[in-house]
Amino acid sequence: MNNKGIQKGQALILWAAALMMAACDGNGKEEDADAEDVPAEDIDAAEDVVHEDVVPDTPQEDTPVEPDGEDTPVEETVDEDVVEEDVVEEELPPVECPVGTAGTASLGGYLTRGTNMNVDDADADLDAAGNIMVAIFDVNPASTLPRPTPVATGLVTAAVLTEETDTVQYCVQNIPPGDYWFVALLDDDGSGFTENEQFGDLISSPPAAGTLAGDESVTDADQVLNVRIGRVRGNITIDPTFAATLTDLTGDLYIGIIDNVVLDPPPTVLGVGLIPDITMSADAAVPYEVLLLLEPTASNMGVVVAIFDVDESGVTGFPQTGDIVNFILSPLTPPPIFSYTITGIDQTSNTTLIDVY
Repeated sequence: MNNKGIQKGQALILWAAALMMAACDGNGKEEDADAEDVPAEDIDAAEDVVHEDVVPDTPQEDTPVEPDGEDTPVEETVDEDVVEEDVVEEELPPVECPVGTAGTASLGGYLTRGTNMNVDDADADLDAAGNIMVAIFDVNPASTLPRPTPVATGLVTAAVLTEETDTVQYCVQNIPPGDYWFVALLDDDGSGFTENEQFGDLISSPPAAGTLAGDESVTDADQVLNVRIGRVRGNITIDPTFAATLTDLTGDLYIGIIDNVVLDPPPTVLGVGLIPDITMSADAAVPYEVLLLLEPTASNMGVVVAIFDVDESGVTGFPQTGDIVNFILSPLTPPPIFSYTITGIDQTSNTTLIDVY
């Protein structure tokens, strides 16, 4: 690999690495229970009896008409039965995931889905149902380029996670011992699995990390598919007047979606894209698409930052001197900003390169 290729790889690894750095009182209850269990006519009759029988000289006559002694045991018994039934319904059978080949490890558990996403059981592309691929990596796939190959995989067919309470079991065997990173992906639209994630799929993000020993079987590694993959797409142009002042319009075009324009603390990178070795011109637009692989942060913002690395020195999380960007620091002209509150959005955002950093 030549130096230029190495620089590209290192730059994108560092850029993508930012992706990871980046839940009454007793009298009130008894009165409610009495109102539900006793017909209104009986309550009225009982009240009449109490008023008629209350005589100062004979207080003992009140005792037979007190309802508390009869209602209290029944109410407590019903509450206990309900609690016991709820506990039984929430119990899940243990996952069976024995070690496969001797010396390797196995990993299993339950998969559920997150709540911060659109789900529609009437739409086959949004019903959170389909095949699930579980992939185990020996390096972090979110910060390693080119995309690493899984060291072990598992497949859950015809999984249904339409309801928030739905669960499915998974089991991956023959995992080499050592550190691992876990990713699960649900193919919601039935388009099949490809080398890269696709818009609309459900994933567990960021990758869950752990360590496994040889001949170890872990069966309680439950995971949540918490993100429906969204995307930001549009066109990138360069201002014609600005372009006329430049002599070099060839390089690598990076597009990052971050959660804030504040640099301290550094923003979280929600997604990143690269268009390598491109020559831009004032009369042509470059289409782009960046997948959103993380949940929204507290800022509920998405910021589209375009960095045109014309000297191909690489991008290390921020633009370098000489890079062409789509914002101006002084006087401030910010890049495009959009609202980001739910995973799975399809955002269109066009932007223009306007300054040298």
